[in-house]
Amino acid sequence: MKTIVFLGAILSVAFAATLPANEQQAINKVHKNCQSNPSTYVDESKLKDLATYGQEPQVGVHMLCMSKGSGIQNQSGQLDKGVIKSKVLLVIKDQGKANEITKKCADSKGTPEETAVAVYLCLNQNNVPFRPELA
Repeated sequence: MKTIVFLGAILSVAFAATLPANEQQAINKVHKNCQSNPSTYVDESKLKDLATYGQEPQVGVHMLCMSKGSGIQNQSGQLDKGVIKSKVLLVIKDQGKANEITKKCADSKGTPEETAVAVYLCLNQNNVPFRPELA
């Protein structure tokens, strides 16, 4: 039984969804740019636990910067469903599943900042690891 659990853990790590290297580099660059601006800087420990800290205003400001920088939201804060779907399709090859995730995650909230946090949480909860690499 322990062998089966161990193999399952190894396989889940081996088959975990990952972004293509160029996309990961792009999101890391957007994050670095957002962090370099004092008005959009946020303590990275809060980004590591976005579900807990996502309601904090500065976290929302940072996530909106990330979302705009990656094209998920335009400069007025509106979602671009085509961009969201393109990010989903980077790791989810099944069109039906990609459409389902896009529909679920491309959902505007009360403010652009709340929307940005919600989109990133939704993508990551649906095995689309669209997030920067944090120290």
